[in-house]
Amino acid sequence: MTSSVEMEVFSIYQNPIKGEVYVDFNDHISKSSYKVLNPQGQIVVENNNLVIRNTISFKKLPLGMYTLKVKSENKEEIKNFLKL
Repeated sequence: MTSSVEMEVFSIYQNPIKGEVYVDFNDHISKSSYKVLNPQGQIVVENNNLVIRNTISFKKLPLGMYTLKVKSENKEEIKNFLKL
């Protein structure tokens, strides 16, 4: 009997935001990236040079709803964050 367990490639936490969001990768960061979009769909922050633990600062951005798109070799995740 075989079992298929999907390994979590990365995790995103801190919602709602007061200043920062954290993206932690377990592996395969060489082909990973993230983009932060404002309510108008414009990219306000992006990074293609990621490490195991990444801190995304929202301190200079206005209050509101933001979309974070994180993509790795094996997974893509989109989350909305409310900056308070």
